[in-house]
Amino acid sequence: MNVVLATEALVSVLLALGAGSLLLAFLHAGHDEVKKRERAQVWGALGAGLLTGAAVAIGVVALQNWATNSAADALWRASVETAADIPGFSPGNHSLRGLDLSGKQLRDANLRGADLRGVQLRDTDLSGADLTGADLQGDVMYSAALYGAVLRNADLRGAKLQGVQFAHQQDGQFKIADLRNAKLAGAYANAQTCWPPRFFKLRVSREIIPVPWYGPNGTITSPGNEFPHCI
Repeated sequence: MNVVLATEALVSVLLALGAGSLLLAFLHAGHDEVKKRERAQVWGALGAGLLTGAAVAIGVVALQNWATNSAADALWRASVETAADIPGFSPGNHSLRGLDLSGKQLRDANLRGADLRGVQLRDTDLSGADLTGADLQGDVMYSAALYGAVLRNADLRGAKLQGVQFAHQQDGQFKIADLRNAKLAGAYANAQTCWPPRFFKLRVSREIIPVPWYGPNGTITSPGNEFPHCI
């Protein structure tokens, strides 16, 4: 039996004994005999002490669980940050806040509804990933691969999307990101950003902020191009 289980068992015993002692104190409290009143006081003090011990033990269990979970989370974050290729990546119950996922291969990742604010995603391969409802506000995503990804209802407001590939041809197949109902107000893009076909017919495209791209033939300020006419 590990320490946490042993402490939990102790809590159960202390609670049971404490409750029993207080019950006995209550049963003796109404008697006029001096000895029975004294017993009631003793049982009451004992019950209060046992319940206090139980409360302390509960605090110990909570602290132990917190320490165990913190250590497990730190190990998980370290393993993610050191891995280069994690196809089908899923964070489970772990927080992604502050992680640097730049340059990682995260094809077909399950990031549905994930809070990705503050996560670094430079050159990250998220092709085919499920990012439905994900929060990517203000994220730096330079040159990330998002073709074939599902970004329905995703929040990309203020994100840095320079050079992001939302569409691509791979192995003879066209892979297009699903941007239906995605929020893009104040997102930044440049001439190298590759959008799905007919993207600029959508109202949301007018909310993109174009930034300069310094190419071999001079500076171009553009919100990007539609596939297959991407740079």
